[in-house]
Amino acid sequence: MTGSAQHRAVPELSACVGSLRPWLAKAGGLSLVAGLLSLAPLAFIVLVYDRVVTSRNAETLVMLVWLMLLVYAVAEACEWAASETLREAGAVLDHRLAVRCFGLVYTQRLSSPAAGTLPLSDLHRLSSFMVTPQAVALLQLPVALCCLALIAWLSPTLCAFALGGLVLQSVLAYLNERASQAPLQEANRLASSAQRHAEEGLRAAEVVQALGMGAGMRARWAQDRMAALALQQQASEASGHIQAAARWVASNTLTLMMALGALLMIQGEWDKGRSSIFIAALLSARAMSPLLQLITGWRNVVNVRDAFARLTQALHDHPPKARTMSLPAPQGHLKVEALVAGAPAGGAPILRGVAFELHPGQILAVMGHSGSGKSTLARLLIGLWPAMQGKVRLDGVDIHSWNKAELGPFVGYVGQTVDLIEGSVAENIARFAEPDPALVEAAARAVGIHHTLTAMAQGYATPVGPNGAFLSGGQRQRVALARALYGHPRFVVLDEPNASLDEAGDHALLDTLQALRERGTTVVVVTHRPGILQVADRMLLLQEGVQQAFGTPQQVLASINQALAAQQKAGSSA
Repeated sequence: MTGSAQHRAVPELSACVGSLRPWLAKAGGLSLVAGLLSLAPLAFIVLVYDRVVTSRNAETLVMLVWLMLLVYAVAEACEWAASETLREAGAVLDHRLAVRCFGLVYTQRLSSPAAGTLPLSDLHRLSSFMVTPQAVALLQLPVALCCLALIAWLSPTLCAFALGGLVLQSVLAYLNERASQAPLQEANRLASSAQRHAEEGLRAAEVVQALGMGAGMRARWAQDRMAALALQQQASEASGHIQAAARWVASNTLTLMMALGALLMIQGEWDKGRSSIFIAALLSARAMSPLLQLITGWRNVVNVRDAFARLTQALHDHPPKARTMSLPAPQGHLKVEALVAGAPAGGAPILRGVAFELHPGQILAVMGHSGSGKSTLARLLIGLWPAMQGKVRLDGVDIHSWNKAELGPFVGYVGQTVDLIEGSVAENIARFAEPDPALVEAAARAVGIHHTLTAMAQGYATPVGPNGAFLSGGQRQRVALARALYGHPRFVVLDEPNASLDEAGDHALLDTLQALRERGTTVVVVTHRPGILQVADRMLLLQEGVQQAFGTPQQVLASINQALAAQQKAGSSA
């Protein structure tokens, strides 16, 4: 696509909203019909007081009453149909973007662990706006133009006066925007900050309680929360004054319009009957009604506008991945080429110049001091983070670009932090697909947790709780390992898999790694414990993000010993 074509490209959210035109057009048409029918009482007033009262014809009055009942019924039906059409449009918008926004949240969370679920909230705000009074007011603007046209037919002078009232309402709407925009935006930012502080404190509740950090955490949360409330109050007060002024203008327009009509009649410039003065005033109030509704609910309008802008930017920053050709199941041939990488959020590279190759069935132990980049390497090997330079290839394919829905069943992964999802043990092991009892049990047996689970009252149906809170640390670790091994994957990456395991768990892990080798599974284990070297075919040593040595464990350990001996010799000679 050329640069000019990209410039002309319609943003994804705008295109999606644009696809709702059939619903919006239908709702607009129904709302227009309902709005025009809502003017029927004005015609009723003219006919009753200018015709029926004069002619004293009771039969005509009865017919007019029945006609008005019918008109009201049709108007209400149109209003209901318009409201249902708008609700359906909101549901369609949510349906078309829900999966996209859900994936966007995951993408943002991979780039920044602090990212929240704002895209989903923004989508909900947009879809919910369809059924608000403000959305209905926007559809009623054509009715306001029809009212102005009728006033102009009655009296150009009164029409000019009514237009002046509408201009004044528009000015008040602009002032409302200027007065509330900045404080509301800052209030929303501080409210989000307060929410994050609360979530962080709850997530680390044990540490907060044990170390007496509760007062400090509450103070940090309360500071942002109170500041947000103060700004919301400031915006509300400013907006409230303007809204009161807008209501005052709308209320007095009726009186002033009637007074002006009476003056025109006194001066002989009005010849359309006394009731038409009252009708013109009511038409003016009807024309102002949509604007008054928008001003009264201006905060909702501003929030929706901001949500639209945020979601548009988020969708632009994280475009959907292009569909790729389905690839055959991997065999486990891993090749890392001159890898330079860091966190997706930016910053200096964490890894520099890492390169090695593994064949199916080989086990690699990655070792190094804390902060040497081991966990970063694990995320890159599994395709979670992109590389700045170089590639991680599985069977010759860039693993970061491989469709994870297709690759996932052939990959096993346990991160440095064990993340279980609320549900049963079986659901977690089966990765929340339809559990295969035989495969679930095989994975559990492979990590030595089968007997522990069967001893529980609910067995494999035992709930793990939020983030595995109902299980012990060792049980969580083993369930995560079983999940990584579910379905006999061809490539497995384990980041500190024995961090919460006891001696028996360590032995079970070594047996599991040996079984994976025999099945031809390629395994990468990040660890501090040298016991893993018993089953490792290769060893990678990292220091401050730089590859220091790669080879068999014997070769790497020999090079380490030689380096230490050289350092000791240099120190003694000095």
